[in-house]
Amino acid sequence: MKNIFLILIFFNTLIAENINGINFKKLNVDKDIENLKNLCALRVTGACKKLAVAYEKGTKIIQKDLNKFIFYVDEMCNQRDYKACELSAYLYLIGYEDIKKDQSKAYKKFKVACENANFDKSCFWVAQYEILGLN
Repeated sequence: MKNIFLILIFFNTLIAENINGINFKKLNVDKDIENLKNLCALRVTGACKKLAVAYEKGTKIIQKDLNKFIFYVDEMCNQRDYKACELSAYLYLIGYEDIKKDQSKAYKKFKVACENANFDKSCFWVAQYEILGLN
């Protein structure tokens, strides 16, 4: 039984790394941006993460664009990456350079992270919003 479980994990890893014949872990953001965008749209969270980092910091050909950065962080959140939800919530809470403060979005992202991953800080912020009636 243990061997079957290990085999299933192995094949799941192979499938997760290779979508439509593309190994997303080996993709170069500058060279393969369209493939990464397509993989992100197919809900490959790792591809969304590469795009988010590229737009947050900028690369040789990709200019820093925090609106695209938050878009891809939100995509990761939508794909059940609850750490991304918490990050997104903080960015909306404080505003970060080009990312405008949005208390409603911050509350919703904190709530997703709290309810699904029980992150202490997210749950704290949900409680704050609800106590103050800001939700």
